[in-house]
Amino acid sequence: MTITVTIDGKPHAAHEPFKGGPVVHVNVPCPACKREPPLLVSGWRSHRGHDTVTARAVARCCDTDIGTIAVKMSTIFGLEEDERVTAGPWRVY
Repeated sequence: MTITVTIDGKPHAAHEPFKGGPVVHVNVPCPACKREPPLLVSGWRSHRGHDTVTARAVARCCDTDIGTIAVKMSTIFGLEEDERVTAGPWRVY
């Protein structure tokens, strides 16, 4: 999984402080309030592609919309098909 936060058209690598957490860390100052790094960013899913989910990025320090978050996941058949296969009925022969 690769997480990228795009601020003012410039992509920045991000990482999860812990798996499944509500925020990601980006090593840049906040573009809105100028708070020191790391910038804590959260988002809510807005678009889902073949292997990428994008969302509006919100700086948690000042609750300001600062750009977008893109999460590219490794997948075999695409996100939708992978979920359908894993949620489907299991058959053991």
